[in-house]
Amino acid sequence: MANTLDAKKDRYNLVTVFFLIAALVIFGVSIIFSGSLLLTGYLKQGPSSNQSDNSPDTTSIASRPLTDNIAQHSLSTAIENNFGIDYDVPPEPQAANTVRIPVLTYHHIDTLPNSNSRDYYVSPKMFDEQMKYLSDKNYRSLTPKEFYDQLKTGKNPTHKSVMITFDDGNVDNYKNAYPILLKYGFVGVFYVPSNKRGMTNSQLQEMANHGMIIDPHGKTHMMLSKVTDSGTLYQELVASKINLQNVTGQISNSFCYPGCEYNGYVTSMLASNGYLLAFSCGKSIDHKLGSRLVLSRMHVYNDMQDFKSILSGKWYYPGGYSS
Repeated sequence: MANTLDAKKDRYNLVTVFFLIAALVIFGVSIIFSGSLLLTGYLKQGPSSNQSDNSPDTTSIASRPLTDNIAQHSLSTAIENNFGIDYDVPPEPQAANTVRIPVLTYHHIDTLPNSNSRDYYVSPKMFDEQMKYLSDKNYRSLTPKEFYDQLKTGKNPTHKSVMITFDDGNVDNYKNAYPILLKYGFVGVFYVPSNKRGMTNSQLQEMANHGMIIDPHGKTHMMLSKVTDSGTLYQELVASKINLQNVTGQISNSFCYPGCEYNGYVTSMLASNGYLLAFSCGKSIDHKLGSRLVLSRMHVYNDMQDFKSILSGKWYYPGGYSS
């Protein structure tokens, strides 16, 4: 009788061990199968479905979908507190009680016609090199509203910042500058005469939809320093703003003086019609809130030494020009 019980007990133990082993095998197989599914999904989607690809887009400008390259670039550049480091040209001493942000001025981004017109032309090749330099040095590009908000703090930004501006509404800004800005994830601020421009409404709308800022450069590019007639000033300063806002759907926060000219009537009308900033010309990258309607911008030439000097607050006029 005892032998029979022992035999039954042994068979029971063997069955129990068998089922335990089977359960472990099934569990292991399921883990391996699940892992293979996850790996397959990873390989299909890449490291992260949220990762932004800032490589150049080979499709035509008009057919590009909306992109978040600019937002992604702003986030990446905001990570590093790099304002005071890594300048190839030693920075000039900063003026007291100012905010240091270089404002870059361009006109034509196109092949240089000749040496006599070089002051208003930067070649697409050079412009690409300049934007790549900003990207490599981890600069962030600002909108006028962001510039104003930083100016109100009275402090320098914690990370290197610039505002990249273009005057006159030339069509080469759309054809040549805009794609390069998209390539590097930068915002461009395009100052456009509402009724005297080379870019069409659809081109301005496309640029605005992709994060560019379209602000007024007057209505007819009239020199404003000697204008005192309120009706004429309204057309140049306010009607131009309304026109461009209707085209782009944006709020225009800044104005750029044609020929860098203005007077007290001009600045008063700008202040009373919702403008936060207005830009002239100059040789300084240091700004004060009290001068927000007569701010300085540095003209960019077709020369990398000039470009690097501007970022450090040095005015440099190139003796020759490069292609």
